Amino acid sequence: VRCELALSDRQRMQGLMFRDFLPQGEGMLFIFPKPMQQSFWMKNTLIGLDVIFLSSNGKILKIYHNAKPESLEIMSAGENVSAVLEINGNLAKTIKLEIGDCVKHAFFEYNNENESCNFKD
Repeated sequence: VRCELALSDRQRMQGLMFRDFLPQGEGMLFIFPKPMQQSFWMKNTLIGLDVIFLSSNGKILKIYHNAKPESLEIMSAGENVSAVLEINGNLAKTIKLEIGDCVKHAFFEYNNENESCNFKD
């Protein structure tokens, strides 16, 4: 998946709001300055998304499949996360992502957590 990065507070607050299209195979990776509890919602988000919460080494902690556009439901991993990946709704099921799989990105390569990850080919 090719991702835009949301690195600043402003970019993270804006996210994918007000967009009416996300090309297949693209998404947004929200990177946080330190691991912490994060909550997301779909207010002003016009497209269905899979919202994937990640540990500091890229391990998938929680997946919300096909979150409903404009929903005010709060989504959280229930634990500290270092990043959140948003992709097209149902893509996570299509590519068979599961809790415990890991996302590969340069951001995660420098974190020295000793967690085991399931990498998909």
